[in-house]
Amino acid sequence: MAIGCPICGGETGEVPNLFCETYGRLRFPGVELHHHECRSCGHGLLLHDLPLERLYTVAMATPMDHGRDVRLDFITAHLDLGRVAGAVIEIGGGPGELADQARRAAGKDRAYVVDFVSRVAFPNLDFVKVDLNSEAIRLVESFDTQAAHLFLLSHLLEHLEDPAALLTQLQRFENSFAFIEVPDFGSRHSPATLQWQMNGLEHVQYFNDASLIELLHKGGFQVLAFETQAAPNMTVIRTLCAPRRIGAAGIEQHNALYHLIVERFRSKILSEPPGREVWVWGLSPYMAEALTQSDEARGRISGIVDNRYPGSTFLGLRVFQEPGVAPDNRPLILCGSTYSVVRSAFLAKATKLWPDAEFFTVSLDD
Repeated sequence: MAIGCPICGGETGEVPNLFCETYGRLRFPGVELHHHECRSCGHGLLLHDLPLERLYTVAMATPMDHGRDVRLDFITAHLDLGRVAGAVIEIGGGPGELADQARRAAGKDRAYVVDFVSRVAFPNLDFVKVDLNSEAIRLVESFDTQAAHLFLLSHLLEHLEDPAALLTQLQRFENSFAFIEVPDFGSRHSPATLQWQMNGLEHVQYFNDASLIELLHKGGFQVLAFETQAAPNMTVIRTLCAPRRIGAAGIEQHNALYHLIVERFRSKILSEPPGREVWVWGLSPYMAEALTQSDEARGRISGIVDNRYPGSTFLGLRVFQEPGVAPDNRPLILCGSTYSVVRSAFLAKATKLWPDAEFFTVSLDD
């Protein structure tokens, strides 16, 4: 049976899954089972004819053994939980151990677990019933789409028939963040990894790093942090991501920063008393634009030091390859660069050659 890859659309081929085939015969005699693997991205897909209610029972509601659980450490390393002004929401969370950890770390009184049946094991968690295979749209009905929530999807996506459908709904929470962890079937497994349940009939999707990234990008998410965890630990992929904002990145935001820095240079020049010597060290694009835009600012400049500028003048101002004798009236040196290494080099040179000068670098604060 030929099927297309649900991630990249590539051609798949059927491959043995010996553990699941044997387990299926033992637990569910007569089960029809097929494991497919994409020849392009390597994503795996396990298909069988077992109804979900035969696989998922309340008896399975035990916290997952993660070995050394570093999920919250990963989240807090890459996200200031103070930015989570909304709720902490674990989707497919079962007992909700990660939701409770994140709730306490974020200083929240309560958090939520979203699942098809309540298996919540912590008192400060509220349960929201949703069948994630068919009712993912209910998420936008249950939570404020404009709030900055933290969604936790730990070992969930591998269970879903169509994980893209869930991501489509999460993408509507444009100010929120999502932590995702799935088993990694693109890395080497060892006998030690068999202590964790990563290959089983309840898993549909078998991710590797390429297929998870592809799914997230196609789903409209920006990956903020990403890591894989190798054997002998549980082999997993974890990521922190957020809905991609159209127009929020790209060259447009850099152009806005360009105008901001130009204006800060112009304002600094014009704030100086008219009689003070003001020198530019480093004719950056920002400084050049500030001087080009304002005749008054340009008229306050005594000279420019820049050993990379090919000419001897810029807009009528003398350009020197190296600084000359230090003026004796405590001049102002405007460092034209925003690069930290250039600023440090200019400061060292100014301290040595013009020790009485005031050295100014434009603020890079928001």
